[in-house]
Amino acid sequence: MNNEQPHYSQDKVDEIDMNGEKPFYNSLPYTRSYITNKKIKKEIKSYPDLQSFMTIGYLSDKQFKNGTILPWTIGVFTTNVIVLDKVKAFIKGQNVWLYTVGIFE
Repeated sequence: MNNEQPHYSQDKVDEIDMNGEKPFYNSLPYTRSYITNKKIKKEIKSYPDLQSFMTIGYLSDKQFKNGTILPWTIGVFTTNVIVLDKVKAFIKGQNVWLYTVGIFE
């Protein structure tokens, strides 16, 4: 995750959930060209129709598995996303779990 990655403001993040779980962080959607992780690039070759992606962060592991399609909601808008990658990171003194998801449009 790039520290400069644009993300939803905290008041918008409060309106977001993925599969009923509220994240503490959610990036704004970004295009395929911003994906630099080779593992994720390999994974998204299986999904040529996916053009937009997000990084979603949780303070605990939600056990979402790669390849799982889940509902993602902000306010009254709901769409489906597919989990492409999960990474455990240590940020600002605590463990966080970051999920890269592809957005079905």
